[in-house]
Amino acid sequence: MCAVTCASGTWTRSRSCTNPAPQYNGADCTSLGAATEITSCNTGIMCPINGGYTTWSSWGTCSVTCASGTWTRSRSCTNPAPQYNGADCTSLGAPTETTSCNTGIMCPINGGYTTWSSWGTCSVTCASGTWTRSRSCTNPAPQYNGADCTSLGAPTETTSCNTGIMCPINGGYTSWSSWGTCSVTCASGTWTRSRSCTNPAPQYNGADCTSLGAATETSTCDSGIMCPIPIEQGSSPWETNDGYMRIQYYCTFIAPDVGMVGPGKATVSVMFDESVHDIENWEMSTLSPSSADRPANVFQLTNMFSWDFSEFRWSFHGIYKGSLVPKGTCTLCCS
Repeated sequence: MCAVTCASGTWTRSRSCTNPAPQYNGADCTSLGAATEITSCNTGIMCPINGGYTTWSSWGTCSVTCASGTWTRSRSCTNPAPQYNGADCTSLGAPTETTSCNTGIMCPINGGYTTWSSWGTCSVTCASGTWTRSRSCTNPAPQYNGADCTSLGAPTETTSCNTGIMCPINGGYTSWSSWGTCSVTCASGTWTRSRSCTNPAPQYNGADCTSLGAATETSTCDSGIMCPIPIEQGSSPWETNDGYMRIQYYCTFIAPDVGMVGPGKATVSVMFDESVHDIENWEMSTLSPSSADRPANVFQLTNMFSWDFSEFRWSFHGIYKGSLVPKGTCTLCCS
């Protein structure tokens, strides 16, 4: 029988030295050849070849380019490959092996925002303003060339806020009114103008206009008219041959009246309380009314003379009839 059950083997045949067996010091069969004979035999059946692994490959590329990852090496079941129903390499271990690897490079860490803070204090204490809340790029903070939080939006946010309290409105004056009427009808007096604290009016505890000055202003005004002065009686009346009474009068003009019209030629208006026939003045150049219109109560003497002093006394005669001495006033005017 062949010594194997597959592939090639050997088989053996034998003979014994018993034909006859040596006796009586007879020679054995040594010289006749070997007692057994061995030759090859082939079963005609291929033997199973169990698979065997190759050596491990080099480690592959690390699975990441930064920080830690994994890499793998492999071997194949081709040393030899299993044949003829031979066993594969399963019992010999896995065909791949994976382990950790470290690139030695820190991975970039992109920044991330924290949650929004609470809204801050309103920018004003009255009416409407703004308030702001913020967040920081520290969740996480960017590291190792990681991106900051720019692409994630602004780090602050501002919106309107309303305090619910009306702001004080300080009062302001209107423009000045026109000047009022002069306090006198002749010579110099005063007049007043005013303004009101309504531009705007103070509201919500706002300041009034006190600090902005007075609401009224008073200034001097000149009526442009000199006040009449009483006529002074300079002598006792006397009667003339024409039957008229005569009396000497004086009008004394002092500053500022003289200064208002001089230096220069002027007009004196004489007003009596009753009709007077005529007046006489040796320096007058024009007298009105004319003689045809007399008697009269009012006389105007113009272009009397020129002066450049601050006071003068002008005398004239009044011509009248009756026992009652006329009284009156003089007014200097009209330079």
